Amino acid sequence: MIENEEIIRLLKESKPVYEPTNLDFKKAEEISSSLLETISAFSNTDGGDIILGIHQKKDEPLKFFGIQAAEDQETKLRNLARNEMNLTETDFQLSTENLPKYDLPIMKIHIKKINELIRRPIFIKSRGIESGTFIRIGQRDEKMPKYMLEDIRKQQMILDHRLPPPELRVENNSKLDDFDFSLIKQYAEKLNIGVDRDTKPKEYLNFLESKNIIQNLHPTRFGLLCFSFNPEKYLGNKAVIQVSDESGIDILAGDRGKNKNIFEGDLLKIIALSMDWIAKNISTKRIVMEDGSQIEKPIIPAQILREIVVNAICHRDYDTDQKIFIKIDKDKISIENPGLLNYKMYTYNFIFPGKTEHPNPNIAKYLFRNTSAEGEGKGFSLLLKSCLAGEIDIPTLAVDFSGRVLITVSNKTLVNKEIEIWLETKKYLIVPNLNENDKKILAYLYKAHDLINSGYFVINLSEEFLDYQKKNSLIKLISEKLVVSKNIGSTKIFKLSDDLLRQDFSSELHELFGSDFLTLDAQSKQILSFAMQFSKINTEFSARKLTRLLYPNTPEEKLSEDIARRIRGKCNWLLSENFLKRNDTIPISSPKGNLKINLDYKQEKEKEELMKKQNESEKKQDKLF
Repeated sequence: MIENEEIIRLLKESKPVYEPTNLDFKKAEEISSSLLETISAFSNTDGGDIILGIHQKKDEPLKFFGIQAAEDQETKLRNLARNEMNLTETDFQLSTENLPKYDLPIMKIHIKKINELIRRPIFIKSRGIESGTFIRIGQRDEKMPKYMLEDIRKQQMILDHRLPPPELRVENNSKLDDFDFSLIKQYAEKLNIGVDRDTKPKEYLNFLESKNIIQNLHPTRFGLLCFSFNPEKYLGNKAVIQVSDESGIDILAGDRGKNKNIFEGDLLKIIALSMDWIAKNISTKRIVMEDGSQIEKPIIPAQILREIVVNAICHRDYDTDQKIFIKIDKDKISIENPGLLNYKMYTYNFIFPGKTEHPNPNIAKYLFRNTSAEGEGKGFSLLLKSCLAGEIDIPTLAVDFSGRVLITVSNKTLVNKEIEIWLETKKYLIVPNLNENDKKILAYLYKAHDLINSGYFVINLSEEFLDYQKKNSLIKLISEKLVVSKNIGSTKIFKLSDDLLRQDFSSELHELFGSDFLTLDAQSKQILSFAMQFSKINTEFSARKLTRLLYPNTPEEKLSEDIARRIRGKCNWLLSENFLKRNDTIPISSPKGNLKINLDYKQEKEKEELMKKQNESEKKQDKLF
């Protein structure tokens, strides 16, 4: 639970306080429905602390209100938690406390994450499970999607042994004759086990039963997927991969391209067909070798491509009759997987490499024995290493509300132009002479922050998967207080410091420009916030540089002239109103730019007002004479 000393420190801050996912301040004049939603959200996500009696409006510092009739409010809340949400004393800890120098008390609520083995969602009973179950996304409480509720229900049934895992469900219409014995024999040989269907039928059946290929003489889905002649005959789309290479297609919006191919067959066959198709259709780049020779290589390493295809098959939901979709764009590959990330793999939208528990462990073990994919739980660590090596940009995972997972891997650079500009604006905070590994760590965490705020999942920067140089860079950045760490059980997550993430300088700008700042539109305020950052490093800027900062996720070729013209127009207007100035010693045509914030705004305005009054006074004097 957050300590009172930390709360007092935050109350003394003169600038807005960044609330992490697991901390929420509420005014709470009375116990409201939004408080119950937050309690549900914290319980179903990662737990956390709610502080009642303190509130923060947007772009303003924390403000103390206290709790009136605290004893009555505490009793009411305890009853609601017990009767309306089935929370026990171990799930939910409540205390009313007094802070020094404040007349009224505050209420502190500490909420534990629900027991993962029980996997019961905490919901507001009067609203029902679908409308009353919430999760925490960033600083917001959102209704838990139906697919998550269904996943929890299935997981509970599997844990209670009321339902076998999807890969081990039998297909009653299928027969042992549907198996391709040559595939089973190859698998047995890899396990150093001899099988003979004709001369030793009993031992053969025992082998199939022991490896979950059959149950009660009926093939399982695992058995059909890996060893049958035509798995699609019984399993439909569960045994199908569809590929396309049409650019500009949004898979999650249901648009999957025109140049389609469909691959059917056992899992090793459809993986081989998919990899062959990807190799023929993905863009390539020319690599100059040490001896001067040149070779063509795919823009994304082949090992990464194979890994994400195999992982999609391992993690998909084999209860759902949907295909896996692969789409190639000019600089990226996207794979849509009809299934879910295992809930033990992630928290705070960070995916933890090596923590995976495959929903289909038999399929996973079979594929890792028969392909060159990484071992269990190591696929995400491979993506992380490849990203920090500069081979790919930060991989992203999105989950839509029907439960489809979309992983996208791009060959763009991790430390790109936008990152270099961002680092430039933060020079007043950053130690000089950042090396390339320092930049990669900062770039990864900066992009991760943006993606998580947009609802994506990203791979956690796990120390155990960093090489020696990058681990040293991480230690250095933590010592310089540019990166902070937080323990979640036995795992650490790393984030940029609040100062590095800070984009809003409204409080300082309000002090500089007075009430005139409050009248500005949102984009003008954004421009001035960036201008303030440049002023801290005593550097001028251009409208073009601002455009890159204002639209960091928009590719250069998509930054239309209309957008650039609009930003130039805003800058010119801010110049005309004296919010910005030009450094006349630098030519307007300079690529670095010659714009800067007007730090003398107040003095100039006061001087202007004084001259205006003097002119009015002189006019009155003239009239008298």
